[in-house]
Amino acid sequence: MANFRAIFLLMVLVPVLRATAPGVMVQVNQNGINKFLAVGCGILDNTIPGTRIPDTNGKSAPDSNSGPEAKSLFSWELSNIVIAQFHIDQNHAGVALHPTDNVGVSISNLVAEITADYHIKVGSGWLSVSKSG
Repeated sequence: MANFRAIFLLMVLVPVLRATAPGVMVQVNQNGINKFLAVGCGILDNTIPGTRIPDTNGKSAPDSNSGPEAKSLFSWELSNIVIAQFHIDQNHAGVALHPTDNVGVSISNLVAEITADYHIKVGSGWLSVSKSG
């Protein structure tokens, strides 16, 4: 009896599986987009605060008239970067469907607070000024 069930399943499933085109088709309307926005804003509000951003730095290009030993006149560095607060006001956020398979996103009243340590240096050699915080 078990062999009969296995053969029957193979006879039924193989043609169905072979006839089905691979891929997924999704139809979304504005109500679905609005629900996605409500859920997505809540997830972002709960997930993003506390996120650490990699340290970064930069400097200006050396003055080309100063010769081969020229150093940068301005440099900066940000470290320990953390998104302390993040909030999207759902009443002022919108996602709209546009013709030809496009989705538009509009967000206003986004609130974010980022904390970081910084170091700035202006000048080169003994004639330089730096600030940290």
